[in-house]
Formats: sequence, C-alpha cells, structure tokens
Amino acid sequence: MQGKGKLNSSVVVNAIEPRGNSGTNSTSRLQFIDALRGVAALLVVLTHTMGFWDAAGRASGNSTLFFWVRDNIRHLGHGVDIFFVLSGFVIALSIGNSRVDIGYICNFVLRRSARLDPPYWAAIGFASFIYYIRAETVGGGDGVASWQSILAHVFYLQGIMGYEHVIPVFWTLCLEVQLYLGFISLVLRGI
Repeated sequence: MQGKGKLNSSVVVNAIEPRGNSGTNSTSRLQFIDALRGVAALLVVLTHTMGFWDAAGRASGNSTLFFWVRDNIRHLGHGVDIFFVLSGFVIALSIGNSRVDIGYICNFVLRRSARLDPPYWAAIGFASFIYYIRAETVGGGDGVASWQSILAHVFYLQGIMGYEHVIPVFWTLCLEVQLYLGFISLVLRGI
C-alpha cells in the first residue's frame, strides 16, 4: 500500500528476500537484515570478550593462543558499525514513498520513542539504583549520577552535554537517536 504513513517496500523486499518467500509473512520481515543484526550482535559480544582472553592468557603459562584469539577478535570489532548502517537503511525503508509532513514526523518519533525509551529508562533507573546501593553500603565507586545527568540521559543528550554515561554502552543509543533526528531533518529539507 502506498500513501501517507504507509510503507511501500515491495521492491526492496523482493530484492532482498529469495523468490517465493516474500508474502509468506504478513509483516514482510527482511530476513537478510535480521541475519545481519544477528551477525552484528555476535560481533559485539565477541568484542566484549577481549578482556576474558587477556586474563586467560595471563593466567595460563602459555598465553600465545589466548592473545592470538584476542587480537583476531579485535579485527572483528565492527558490530556497532553494522548496527548503525542497518539503522540508516531501516529508517529510509520505513519512510519509503510516504509523504513526509509534521504529522508523519511526530508519528515516526513516537514509534521510535515507544521502542527505545521504556527499556532505556528502566536501565537508567536500575543502574542508578545499583550505584546508590553500592555507594551507601560499600562506599566508593562513582556514586549516584546527578539529576542533571539523569535528565540529560532521558533525552539522549548526555554525550552532547558532557555527562558520563550511566552505563558506558549508552553512547550507541545517543548516536542512534541523533541519526534519526538528522535523517528526519534531511528528509524535511527535501535532501
């Protein structure tokens, strides 16, 4: 279907999905994109295991194998890059041939917000609670983030405003939201 707020993805779906598979699922999921997301997630997990390989190499008498694995995993550390490229593709695909106006932009922002915000805000709250408990019971650590930092986090502005991330990997979400906003502004300008 084509029109305001509707996605016309049949050309892209047919180009990506093997013949005979398009139309079997009413949501027309892009299986290749989902597979790339899985590969990207695996690369992110592998990249985060580099500390394990360092420790295992030091703990063993023969560290050559462990350091070799670590060094080769380091070359695979492009999972986040793949996620950003996929996000750009999916954003463009979701807009498709739609007529983009303020109503469409508001709907777009609300859909993304409904998907990203609840788990993100829950993670901010949970991490802040853990930091508070740690500061009150064992002391030390970074303590509790200021209310200004929490407010900046709620609007994905902590990086721009110079606050430390409550959880270090939140930098990726900030960039994703900025990518959304940048893309929308380009579309509104007709670029």
